[in-house]
Amino acid sequence: MTEEVKPKILYVDDEQNNLIVFRSSFRRHYDIYTATSASEGLKIIEENDISIIITDQRMPGMTGIEFLKNLPEDLLAIRMILTGFSDVSAIIEAINSGKVYRYITKPWNKDELKVTIDNALEALTLKKNNQELVAELQEINEQLEQKVANRTAELEKAFGEIHEQKKELEELNATKDKFFSIVAHDLRSPVSALAGFSQMLANNGNRLSPEKITAYSKELNKSAKNTLSLIENLLTWASTQMNKLDHNPDLIDAADMINQTLSQLNTVASSKKIALEKELAPDLKIFADKDHLTLVLRNLISNALKFTNEGGKVTVSTKSVDKSKVEISVADTGIGMGIEKLTNLFSVGSAQSTSGTAGEKGTGLGLILCKEFIEKNGGKIEVASLKGMGTTFTITLSQN
Repeated sequence: MTEEVKPKILYVDDEQNNLIVFRSSFRRHYDIYTATSASEGLKIIEENDISIIITDQRMPGMTGIEFLKNLPEDLLAIRMILTGFSDVSAIIEAINSGKVYRYITKPWNKDELKVTIDNALEALTLKKNNQELVAELQEINEQLEQKVANRTAELEKAFGEIHEQKKELEELNATKDKFFSIVAHDLRSPVSALAGFSQMLANNGNRLSPEKITAYSKELNKSAKNTLSLIENLLTWASTQMNKLDHNPDLIDAADMINQTLSQLNTVASSKKIALEKELAPDLKIFADKDHLTLVLRNLISNALKFTNEGGKVTVSTKSVDKSKVEISVADTGIGMGIEKLTNLFSVGSAQSTSGTAGEKGTGLGLILCKEFIEKNGGKIEVASLKGMGTTFTITLSQN
């Protein structure tokens, strides 16, 4: 059977006889501690969980009120004072200040004092319960505040994600609209040409002269090439928008890649009587995806040839910058561009079909692809142009 835990009562009095009487009167009901001085009483309080402190008012060195005022602020023990009638006014003042629970006049009655002590113990229990309840409510409130803060953060994050998704959807819709606009508008011209010339050959081939057949065949070939080029750019651009394009950067020999690209475009340059020149620094390496960079160069050089008149010149040059960067420039002596065209040159919403000096068709997507591919490889692309003064595109990429 578990032993009953008795409340601990401390009685402080400088008269030993009073302590003996108090102990013998209440030891059956409470766990009694006694002290003959304030200092001894403070030590007992430090070492034990005292529930009620009863002290005599008149003691040498320190009065009962002074002793109680020296107790720790956070001590929950109930404070009571034993006093004579001459001390009542001082005791009442202490009670009003909240330091003392009750005063007991001398001589005290055992039964009355026990009732007072039991009432004090009930008050202490209530006080402890209230403190626990306040602490519990405070903890619940803090938990609730934390939950609200967490939920708010989750909602803000969710709203942010929704906003980003909305933005992405809007961008995808804009991309889709532009895609279909290009397909509907710019594919119509080369495909119509293909249909028209092929129908003319099919219906009138036996009545056409060899010269006419040759001319129509050349137009068919040119329309087919324009259509193929457009479709390739559309598909590549669509892949970039859906992040489905591979990116495999490696060290590339700049001169080898440029020479290969120039050799593929020599025929176009010769047909327009345009000089295709190069000024390449030796032993330059570029860290980039070779397929991406080849497409960029092909687009830039093709554009330069497209917008340069017969007898003009297109120059591809390279140079090292700060031993860590490589600059590749494609400069032409072509028709150039005005400030309005330059401002929207790399914008999907502003990409327009523009005819070259020999009527070549395009969509403007080539330059958008160039910008996206160069940025994907950690570089940048810049353009300088004046109407009638030619155009220069400059690519900057890392050497390693």
